Amino acid sequence: MPADSPTVSVVIPAFNAGKYLDESIGSVLGQTFSDLEIVVVDDGSTDRTADLVRAYGGPVRYHHQSNHGVGHACNRGASLARGEFLAFQAADDLWAPTKLERQLDAFRRQPDLDMAFAHVLQFVSPELTDAERARVHCPVQPMPGYLAAAMLVRRVAFEKVGPLATHVQIGDFIDWYDRARTSGLREIMLPEVLLKRRIHTTNLSIRQRNEGAEFAVVLKGILDRRRRAVAAELRGGTGPTP
Repeated sequence: MPADSPTVSVVIPAFNAGKYLDESIGSVLGQTFSDLEIVVVDDGSTDRTADLVRAYGGPVRYHHQSNHGVGHACNRGASLARGEFLAFQAADDLWAPTKLERQLDAFRRQPDLDMAFAHVLQFVSPELTDAERARVHCPVQPMPGYLAAAMLVRRVAFEKVGPLATHVQIGDFIDWYDRARTSGLREIMLPEVLLKRRIHTTNLSIRQRNEGAEFAVVLKGILDRRRRAVAAELRGGTGPTP
């Protein structure tokens, strides 16, 4: 890596994210670990996202593309990143101030580690009305965060697994994580809550309409990949392939 490269590159995909993006970026800039850059990939927004991001200057880099979806935006941000480590932050979520510090500590303790996750606590966005709150489900207990926004990964490990899926809008990270585990990446789940995931109504009807079909596509891809792996292992053995 060049001598002036940051340790961590934080990629934020953003589509019409002006409502929450300022808070999200602020939670990254407020980290106790500061050797980082932020790459915001504007996925064809038509709101004030561009002006909001450009106003930061400094460590926040802005890149615009036509609308291709979250997976494509994350991949584009990863290709622009200069850091040894990659993190992905959602445009509407919040990091705890010690997120990167605690995860980098895990890498220092375990030099062979490839990716570190943390627990997530979900919260209902405060501007929701009572009627809107009734439409959303928000678990009250922290849970293991197998989410892109809860992960810190070595960039070489991310590149080994390959880019996120771009043929679905929901489940792209589930697909990537399964490929990461299949590739043998070493991981850890930290016990601390380091990500706060915002629950709100934006695109709720679209997500409800599409998520079942798209998760089915992702699940089929995972099962097909595992069947191919089993078949390849059997072909490499001494016995006949069933």
